[in-house]
Amino acid sequence: MSVMDLKKHCERISPDLLRDITKTQTGSPDWFKIEPLKAEVEQIRLKFLTPGSDTELNIPAKILKPLLTHLDEKKNVHPEIFDAAIDNVLTMLRLSSFPVFCKSALAKGEAKLRPTLQAVLEDLTKSPYSLQDFRGFLAKQNLEGNLEFALRIKNYKQICGGLPHDILASSKTLTEEHPHYQTICLISKEAVDIVDNFFVVGSPYEIGISPSTKAAIRESVNNIGNIGPDIFETTHLAVTNTLKTVFVNFQKQRKPSQSPAQATFPEMTVSTQSKISDNTSKKQDQTGPGPSWGDMITFSKLLTKAKPASGTGTTNSESDAQTKSNDSSKPYSESPTTSLVNQSFESGTITKKSIASDFKPTVLQVLDDELQPPFSLKDFHQFIINEHSEENYDFYTAVKEYQHLCQKIPSEALRDTSMTMDSNVSVKVDRARVAIEKIQEKFLTPGSDTELNIPSKILKPLLAELSTKTNIHPEIFKDALDNVLTMMRLSSFPVFCKLAATKGEPRLKASVQQVLDDLLPSPMSRKDFHDFLLREHSEENYEFYIALKKYEKLCEGIPREFLTDSQNVPHDDPQYPNIERAKEAMSNLITTFFITDGDFELNVPIRVKGPLLEEVQTKRNIHPEVFKDSLFTVLTMLRLSSFPNFQKEALRRSVAKLPDSAPVIPISRQLNLLYPRLLAVLYLGIQ
Repeated sequence: MSVMDLKKHCERISPDLLRDITKTQTGSPDWFKIEPLKAEVEQIRLKFLTPGSDTELNIPAKILKPLLTHLDEKKNVHPEIFDAAIDNVLTMLRLSSFPVFCKSALAKGEAKLRPTLQAVLEDLTKSPYSLQDFRGFLAKQNLEGNLEFALRIKNYKQICGGLPHDILASSKTLTEEHPHYQTICLISKEAVDIVDNFFVVGSPYEIGISPSTKAAIRESVNNIGNIGPDIFETTHLAVTNTLKTVFVNFQKQRKPSQSPAQATFPEMTVSTQSKISDNTSKKQDQTGPGPSWGDMITFSKLLTKAKPASGTGTTNSESDAQTKSNDSSKPYSESPTTSLVNQSFESGTITKKSIASDFKPTVLQVLDDELQPPFSLKDFHQFIINEHSEENYDFYTAVKEYQHLCQKIPSEALRDTSMTMDSNVSVKVDRARVAIEKIQEKFLTPGSDTELNIPSKILKPLLAELSTKTNIHPEIFKDALDNVLTMMRLSSFPVFCKLAATKGEPRLKASVQQVLDDLLPSPMSRKDFHDFLLREHSEENYEFYIALKKYEKLCEGIPREFLTDSQNVPHDDPQYPNIERAKEAMSNLITTFFITDGDFELNVPIRVKGPLLEEVQTKRNIHPEVFKDSLFTVLTMLRLSSFPNFQKEALRRSVAKLPDSAPVIPISRQLNLLYPRLLAVLYLGIQ
């Protein structure tokens, strides 16, 4: 018996029940599940934690005493009580036995990863064991729905993470005043979409389970409002078992001559495995006030940001949503490449040291023009024009432009254009209405040259929404955009990548966000950029970004309702001192960057500054999100003005640092005499 076995046996039991087994009634179904676990925990204690036993662990008292206290209470059997001991054991293995084992094993051969179902599902393996290969294998057996369901549920569990089980189980009872209301609404849409795709007769990925089970799940989600991941757990377990069985046949059909699957990280050690599991569980934040367009695309499994190259310890999958939590205390999204610390500066581009052929570019990296040629947006656009399949690309671009057009319009006005609104807002809404009509005419009208090929179950609701002319929010294109990106990812994009790979390796572009977050080495570090801006006398945008990051950190942990209405925080509330500090910091920000003749007065337009001062000074809203438009303006100015010149200077400095001991090439005396004439000819030719 081991802790890993205990974790496996606890997978289908509620964590709350495991943490307090005294709540179970004798003879109940839960009681029969808990009793074996109590025996397993006791066996682990007797075998590894009892003094004098043959397999007693040598772990520090500061770890052992709290663990034994937990075990003496006989209340908590959750495997997490062993986490500190497990970490200590892994550390000892990594520092003692494991290095010796590696030396011995390397004498017999290279380390190669054994392809597993989990590695394939997380897209960590290359062809012939890639996720794409497995999907094609399942499609031939009409089992592709099982794979899509497994990936979808994995993503669904992540977006539900952190929310109380009772809220998810009774989503229909929540009112708009509830702090989790908007998040639950989005999760509910995702749950309904899962039901429609996998549990409805005739749906695209209908799963082969009993009709009664399908009906029960539909009833639970659609009528009762239970959207907790647990309702899909039994089906998920059955689907996973099916995939395990099929995976054995999938492995057998791989050609023996082909090399074993290689993961997208350089080596397997105890420490790297730990980092992989840690980083995989972490969620990057994408923010925005309320259910914004950014929130809407959070739940799309396709709209993932850039995937870091191998060697960084992160294993983001393109098919995963990257589940960005809606943390409203952050006014902007983190850089998509937040772990590019092992980079080198080559010829003006940032190139991963270990990028090689393991770096897998994503379709969104290309569409967002984050890669150098031959994987740039321009290269991809030219490719799909040659392939006569540009309608999907054009639709994506049109929706992104429409999203940008709607950024300055309140969400309420976009969702209900019939409401009474200010004349300035009305003009913007009219422009948005014209733009959305053009999108409909170009891509959704039958017989048009660029008509999209999307399923009727997506097209009909979209056309119905558009016909009302009331809701023109960009979020109505979510399902259509997901479908378009899926088609690009599965059809055009793989062919483009193969063609581009014959011309060069994928390389990430350096961005101003990476520099500001100090993710790049010298001569493109944050300090280098700051020094450059000081010499150019244009450091105010940089100073604002740094100050805003500090303010954002200061506001962490303060409830949103206190920040958005700071004047009504009770004096006896524990958060009152934090609010006062935040008020003082906000006052300094306004005085330094937005008041005339401030120390670092920003050059932002009045249409941005006016609403900001109104929110802060009149409404007493000190939430960091009030700076969203200002931050966008500042980053745009940095990206278009200062950053290009900084890149040029960094390139010159990089070239200047080349080693002085270059090899001496002997040249004949005749060639030395001809050298000035050759230079003259070259000069005239250039002219």
